Amino acid sequence: VTSTSSQGSARINVELERDYPKRDEAIMEIRNAVSGVSLPEDVRDDPNVRVFETSKKAIIDVALIYTGAHLLTTEERQLLQQYAISLENQLVNLKEVHSVNRSGYFQEEIQIKVDPEKLIRYNIPLSQVRREVTNNHARQPVGHIEVKNEPKVTISAQLDTPEKLNELYIQAGFEGQAIPLKEIAEVVRDFDKGKEITKVNGHEAVMFNVVKNSSVGILESLDSVTEFIERFRENFLSDVPIDIVLLDDESIDVRNRLSIISLNGALGFVLILIMLFLFLNKRSGVWVAMGIPFTICLTLIGGLMMGYTINNTTLAGVIIVMGIVVDDAIVVAENIGRLRSRGVNSRDAAIDGTTQVFLPILASIVTTCVAFIPLFYMEGRHAAMNKFIPPIIFFMLGASLFESLFILPGHMNFEVPRLKKLRNDGKIPEKALKRHWFEKIEDCYGRFLRDTLPKKWIVFTIFILLLLFSGWIVKTKMNFVMFPNEETRDIVLSG
Repeated sequence: VTSTSSQGSARINVELERDYPKRDEAIMEIRNAVSGVSLPEDVRDDPNVRVFETSKKAIIDVALIYTGAHLLTTEERQLLQQYAISLENQLVNLKEVHSVNRSGYFQEEIQIKVDPEKLIRYNIPLSQVRREVTNNHARQPVGHIEVKNEPKVTISAQLDTPEKLNELYIQAGFEGQAIPLKEIAEVVRDFDKGKEITKVNGHEAVMFNVVKNSSVGILESLDSVTEFIERFRENFLSDVPIDIVLLDDESIDVRNRLSIISLNGALGFVLILIMLFLFLNKRSGVWVAMGIPFTICLTLIGGLMMGYTINNTTLAGVIIVMGIVVDDAIVVAENIGRLRSRGVNSRDAAIDGTTQVFLPILASIVTTCVAFIPLFYMEGRHAAMNKFIPPIIFFMLGASLFESLFILPGHMNFEVPRLKKLRNDGKIPEKALKRHWFEKIEDCYGRFLRDTLPKKWIVFTIFILLLLFSGWIVKTKMNFVMFPNEETRDIVLSG
């Protein structure tokens, strides 16, 4: 529980435990406790309880401004708020909108501007004016008539117009004549300015904070709201000095993040393809690369079945293991290629090459999945978001394992009929016999191993020193930041 207080307002934030079983009961108890609080008489607004739900997120601020002036007269304010009410009513009726929170809207009121000199002249105290207005402004039920339909009876004597107030008579002194209110005061319609004035681009404005419906995505909701705003501007505001300004558009950040993630994903896919063709032969590179779109498609199907959406978190999970999903396929393809280079026919090479590496590949996938299981047990506000990452990774790795063990061997077994006939006749093309450029590096690595394996204590000592050095770097030079801070587009000035 945290609280924040400032002049004229206070806020209390209550954060329930993530796995608390009686959430609705707790919220109801909080509402009852708040409604039973006794506050001082000078507190104007009753306290309210708002439950924050991430699915019902504020997506945009819609500001209605009067472009013809910076400070509005009563008539200009009345015109602005007339269109504001119309805009609000239509916004709320959009199926993509859950609610609209209004600010900068002034309540209309009737103001009695008393002339002090005339009060002295007629010997009328200000308290008497207040008392006469209060006594003559009434609306209250007095009962009902006992007939079949039982209609209610209400006494109504409301002074709800300046004209009625002007004709209200005030007693002047103990023996003086009654004076109409219009003789000692000016009665006008105006607005209660309150303590805050909302301005946008230097113009007074009425602001609407639009909250999306929980069943609709941010982008879909924003597209619907912006299309409606354009229609409203064209149909109602073309002939008046009033315009609409859109602020704090959440779609900007969402679209930018999705664009960055999609671009990074596409760039990663291209780099993986380049690496595959660089270090593998063309045949293996093509079939291994085909496993990437298959894995992604199978993951999307699994995510759809679990009710997931394509968002920053799920896309991040895909990118995390984008390069890992081809590891097992590379091992299978290389082992099959190794057997074929030794003269084993394509069918036997595909079968034996896959079965020989089945257990190592399975162990690799399982250990990688286990490494992400702790994300399920994280606590705090980020836990609900992080819990979507492991299932996506499990889908990706599971789809990759399935493709490597059951689909890739069939692809590697395929051979162009002409080349198959030449191989059976013992007439292998010279191009097929040409060594891959990376085999020279493999030869160098083999010589390196032959030289270092006899010197195991030296190698072990170097390994321990590197491990200690890396641990020292992590402990002294690196800081833990759960999520990097983004540069904000908002600047807040207070005084």
